Amino acid sequence: MASYQLHRLDFNGSVAGSSRQIELARDNWPCVYVLADHETGKAYVGETHRLTQRLLTHLKGPKAGELSKAHIVTSKYFNKSAALQMESEFINLMLADQKFDLLNANGGQESHPYFERNRRYERLIEEAWDGLRGSGLAVRARRELLNSDLFKLSPFKTLTARQEHAIHQIMSHLITGESITVEGGAGTGKSVLLVFLCKLLMTDITDLDSSNLLHQRVKEWRVKHSEPKLAVVIAMTSFRASLKAIFKAVPGLSSSMVIGPTQLRNSDYDLVLVDEAHRLRRRRSLTGYGAFDNAARQLGLDPHETDELEWVQARSQQHLLFYDAGQSVRPSDITTDTFGQRTTSNTRIKLSEQLRSKGGNALISHIASLFDTTIPHKEFESDDFEFVLFNSYPAMVERIECLESAEGLSRLVAGFAWPWISNQPGNEGQPDIIIDGLERPWNREAKRWVESEGSVGEIGCIHTIQGYDLNYVGVIVGLDLKYDKASNRIVCVPDQHFDKKGKQGLSTDELLQYILNIYRTMLLRGIKGTFVYVCDEDLRAFLSHRIPVADPAFRPIEILTSKPIDSPSLAVYDLRAAAGGFGDEASSALLGYVRTDRNQPDRFVCQIHGDSMNRIAGHGDFAIFKKDPGGSRQGKAVLVEWRGENPEEPGAHYSFKEYHRPNDNSQQVHLLPRSNDPSYKPIILTPDTSGEFAVVGIFDRVLSDD
Repeated sequence: MASYQLHRLDFNGSVAGSSRQIELARDNWPCVYVLADHETGKAYVGETHRLTQRLLTHLKGPKAGELSKAHIVTSKYFNKSAALQMESEFINLMLADQKFDLLNANGGQESHPYFERNRRYERLIEEAWDGLRGSGLAVRARRELLNSDLFKLSPFKTLTARQEHAIHQIMSHLITGESITVEGGAGTGKSVLLVFLCKLLMTDITDLDSSNLLHQRVKEWRVKHSEPKLAVVIAMTSFRASLKAIFKAVPGLSSSMVIGPTQLRNSDYDLVLVDEAHRLRRRRSLTGYGAFDNAARQLGLDPHETDELEWVQARSQQHLLFYDAGQSVRPSDITTDTFGQRTTSNTRIKLSEQLRSKGGNALISHIASLFDTTIPHKEFESDDFEFVLFNSYPAMVERIECLESAEGLSRLVAGFAWPWISNQPGNEGQPDIIIDGLERPWNREAKRWVESEGSVGEIGCIHTIQGYDLNYVGVIVGLDLKYDKASNRIVCVPDQHFDKKGKQGLSTDELLQYILNIYRTMLLRGIKGTFVYVCDEDLRAFLSHRIPVADPAFRPIEILTSKPIDSPSLAVYDLRAAAGGFGDEASSALLGYVRTDRNQPDRFVCQIHGDSMNRIAGHGDFAIFKKDPGGSRQGKAVLVEWRGENPEEPGAHYSFKEYHRPNDNSQQVHLLPRSNDPSYKPIILTPDTSGEFAVVGIFDRVLSDD
């Protein structure tokens, strides 16, 4: 039986009677609803426990004429918090999907932690979202949307308590006419606050709730700025393009609000907000000086004495700067001294809560001191975040590729320790980085590289990754950074650093600080994990005491008859004998145990039979699977248990395939082979047959036998 029900009603005078026919809604059970019209392209998402009354209120509203259908999601598993979570996520998913223009003024109410939130209700949301897709209310899969910039930076996101406190602080100081510097490290939510604040300040005054203290403060600021003129300044080309796309999609905002620093010469503003303010430039080591000099002169400033922060101050009544000195990565960036001098009168707000990485503040602190040889070594430990040092570059590449297939948004990045050959005329298609026989080019796209086609097969640089989140990042530390055993120091090698403008006019010590900032910034891109390969053997040995090592020598394929007590291990099951119950050590299908590099109680091992997935794992390989946690499986390699007849191999209980749901209304499931043998065909399951199987495991990786 489905975990939810989706009811479709006409949104007109008959909606009161028809909504009373919904049993759970009639009993004042919480529900989530989407009002929409395909012709107007408008939609509204809401939550209520008094459905009929709420729909009648909408019918009397000024936007009722733009909406024609009501889609009601009910579930016997709903509680108030679960319904609020679904409402909030649907708002953000629909914004990211972009099929409809949302009429919501905000992101719904705050949802608190509740029982089984990460198990039952994550799956319920996933299934209900697919139901909306089946009704034509959305196009893209939830997993794809969760990985999108528009979802992550949506202004409809529910803020944490600390973020909400920071927004109240900002508004209090804006009301009194002050300018503000918000300081916070990577992953502390600076960009989320910026987008949220822009949406809030530009909200139609009639949509602001006078009983809400934050809205009261916005109204007070709007007394002085009835038609506020805002600009968001982004110095980095790639991140600016992404933010433009977000502002274009958000009601009340416009892509024209997001500008580069030189565009400040064109207008004055009530408020200028600057994200990544540490990347504002001075007149040093620029690729070209003409645009900088012209903008400075038009602002009446001496090009040789000014910087882009002074331009922000010259063109704004108030300014709001989001700043992290630790992410300054080039000599053209404004210095910390100059930044401090120019902002002495600014009010300062500090962000410290880690919101990006599942490694939390402990990971941030660990990476901050990772290259400090004066601090005693300590290995990072976390059950929620993978921080792994690879001795084998091909093994790290393979791991990133597997995670891209399973999770998406997994990329390789590197320091500037290789010359850029492929961007020269006649060298198109040439590899830039060759390590252990594996060839890769640098990023071919300068703007929005992470989302670009082909980025999975490329290696990104600091300029294409700064400001972005990844699920998993593989960081290649090149020979521009080494460990000198004799002096016990981390040193840089200028001749091995190929960003000419990035080292121009710098002393060796100054260059070292920029290189360290580059690598630290890259290491903090991962949400779920960071993998590291270090080219210098001495530096790799030094870091092996600070980062857990993924050494194939610790993962032999030796099946032990009993569970070892001297090392972590995983249980191995025989797929030909198994009939569910993975993790049950009393099962007759248990073959034994294999040593592994860490304890992972939610994993198990099976031997692959057949070659239908030999591009990922071939016949005879031992593969690690993660017990299916629920949620999206789209694009993941999965282990499927057949409860009915196996359509590919009658009598076999299990299949190993890649899971896909088409972006149409068919509600089919496609189990796809990934094989070099073209004789393997997809298994197509219809709604009538999809109940005959269950996903029991998500592919993690193949065990190494060397």
